[in-house]
Amino acid sequence: MSADKVTIDNTEEENEEPEEEEEIDITSLKLGEKEMNISFCGAGFLGIYHVGVAACLVKHGSKFVKNISRYAGASAGSLAAVAMAILPDKLEECRQFTFEMAKETRSKPLGALTPGFNLSAKLRGWIEKFLPPNAHELATDKVFISVTCLRGKKNELVSTYETREDLIQALLCSCHIPYYVDRKYPEFQGKKYFDGGYSNNLPHFPDSWTIKVSPFSGSQEICPKDKKGLDLYAKVINQFFKLNTRNMWRTKHALFPPKSGMLELYYKCGYQDAARFLKEADMYEEGGSEPESELNGKPCTSTAAESKSESVSTKDANGNIGEASRSECESQNEIANDSLTETKPLIKS
Repeated sequence: MSADKVTIDNTEEENEEPEEEEEIDITSLKLGEKEMNISFCGAGFLGIYHVGVAACLVKHGSKFVKNISRYAGASAGSLAAVAMAILPDKLEECRQFTFEMAKETRSKPLGALTPGFNLSAKLRGWIEKFLPPNAHELATDKVFISVTCLRGKKNELVSTYETREDLIQALLCSCHIPYYVDRKYPEFQGKKYFDGGYSNNLPHFPDSWTIKVSPFSGSQEICPKDKKGLDLYAKVINQFFKLNTRNMWRTKHALFPPKSGMLELYYKCGYQDAARFLKEADMYEEGGSEPESELNGKPCTSTAAESKSESVSTKDANGNIGEASRSECESQNEIANDSLTETKPLIKS
């Protein structure tokens, strides 16, 4: 028996109206009126934001999580979907892996594009380390992974996994950005696939509510709520993006990871955006003091720029001093202030 797949043809007939998603009444989620799902978009190294979201939902939204029927994701979002669905006790390890992978990538002359540097092999090693022997059984009909078939470039949502290796290969296919992750296309059940974000970056289920998660400011239920700039949006690969410079910087950081201090801010941003969502849905559950690794004992008001000199000093999560250009630090500072201080009251220090 082959894995269940839903094939999506992204081509539209001329003058055909795009399918409208049902608007979600967040305040009624607690009533359990309808089946719920959660979907994580492709985000590259900003998958650290997804880890923050998942950590908050698991810790402060147990009732909400119990109502989730399906977990979906594309690219890095597929890893977040698997982690939250079957590895909720391993989220801190996911966070540490992201920091380590980003640090190693930054150390290369051309980042992930450096000849001989294979992100796919490193990713596979981490997946094999943490997935339990019965991971494929736990994920079947629960985790939906977006992949793009190399032949025809059509999207497929895979949801049935005969073996643990099936699940591993589906994840590697979804995360495969050609020539960025690896030159060789991965295979799933005899067919070659690549990045699920190419054809469907944010899967949703039209038959029930889908809570959409994105580290990019847009119309998603859980995402940064940038206030500056014009209120203009663009729909790209099934996802709405706000048109502003902050999202441009986020796109850069997704492919070329920033220093650990900024990654920590993205993690905190995800944590607090998820907390805001739970508060608005009246489903936030107090869970005592927050782990030091999540909030460092203080509200998320840190900035990336601490100096007026041309070369700005920053500290990573381990307290190591690094250097960043003034323009990059100023942009990171704006992202941090806009995304984090607006949600500051939601988490107590």
